Amino acid sequence: MWDVRDKDAVLERTLPDVETTPMSFGFTADGKELVVGYQDGSVRWWDLTADPPREVRQLESHPRDASAVAVSPDGKEFATGSAEVRRGKVGEKGAIVIDPEWAVRADLLQFTPDGELLLVMFNTGRFTAVDRSGKVVIDLRPGREPGDYQSPTAANRGFGLTADGRHVTVPTGNGLVYILRLKK
Repeated sequence: MWDVRDKDAVLERTLPDVETTPMSFGFTADGKELVVGYQDGSVRWWDLTADPPREVRQLESHPRDASAVAVSPDGKEFATGSAEVRRGKVGEKGAIVIDPEWAVRADLLQFTPDGELLLVMFNTGRFTAVDRSGKVVIDLRPGREPGDYQSPTAANRGFGLTADGRHVTVPTGNGLVYILRLKK
């Protein structure tokens, strides 16, 4: 970790080396733990208050890389993504809320501030929102017909969420940006 408040950022911590490559990261709301998804499919929680950081929890989450992780704002839930997306309580493996037939890989996961929705961007450009029950409430799939949602390119694949969780922006490959209302 680097302290970016200082123009001369200083290396603050280094995670211990493990036998696999880190792929994705998510901080707990209090910043005391870092959740890391690894290439071998494991997800590990690191206590950043210790020096050096120490591993406090590990789950074997996916049969292949854990390409995306997210922690809910209240710190009680987490989500991991690979070919499938899992959501569950911290310390448990979580249930599959999106199965592997949807896309090749989940690239980005984020909870809304109230923790109700899990937002997912896949490497194919597909954007989805799933509620706590696992119900898909938004599903933008790239299409080939005029007027269809156009998949964003690799350079702009992602989304933006307002601080209150009311709106999300989703870029498209044809230069448009969709602004979606998530709640009234």
